[in-house]
Amino acid sequence: MIIFRLIGRIAFPIFCFLLIQGYLHTKDDKKRLLKYWARLLMFAIISEIPFNLLNSGKISNIYYQNVFFTLFLGLSSLCVFEYLKPHSKILSILSIVCINLFAVALRTDYCMLMMLFIYSIYFYVKSQKESILWISFSCIAVLEVIEYIPWNDISVLSILPIYWGILLAIPFISNYNGQLGKKSKFLKYLFYSYYPLHLMVLYWISIFCGGHWPPFLIWRPMVATTYYIFIVSSTI
Repeated sequence: MIIFRLIGRIAFPIFCFLLIQGYLHTKDDKKRLLKYWARLLMFAIISEIPFNLLNSGKISNIYYQNVFFTLFLGLSSLCVFEYLKPHSKILSILSIVCINLFAVALRTDYCMLMMLFIYSIYFYVKSQKESILWISFSCIAVLEVIEYIPWNDISVLSILPIYWGILLAIPFISNYNGQLGKKSKFLKYLFYSYYPLHLMVLYWISIFCGGHWPPFLIWRPMVATTYYIFIVSSTI
């Protein structure tokens, strides 16, 4: 159902926001930043088999990589950008372009829009001007429509509202108070583990149902969104 997919669009912007918060809270401690970077890479590798099974039914699929790889490259981009910015603004901008092209070459989830999301949120966090989010997210929605909608098929016009669901993430991002939430290793790794675990659960459900997506799995975006909101509420 369109309404559930619309709400599910909250997910990736909040992922990017949390990625930036993680970077800002670890960038002054190289050891912690390296651990954060390595943890994203580790869960990208762990998530790849469940992601491939769910999307293609195969253990290996070189044509589509999971969102943890996207976030890993996003964090790498922030690190390189901040390192190069004092030395050369041109090189720092080129680094963003190059890493985004690398994400495109790897075909990671959200690869084309990764940098737009990350840097629009990053500059919002730096300036605290909410208008940056509204303008940039609206532009991203327009770009998605241009990129993914086959305009020769009039029936697809009914799904256009889905692409504007990313705007629903703005209230959650803008109401973050900057304070650290409850610290718990269990919760931290539960949040990381949720992604590969929920992919495997959905894969086995699809197998149980004869390889077809059962109707009740339209609730998947709602479940995912509830999870993301829970993460954000833990830090507000």
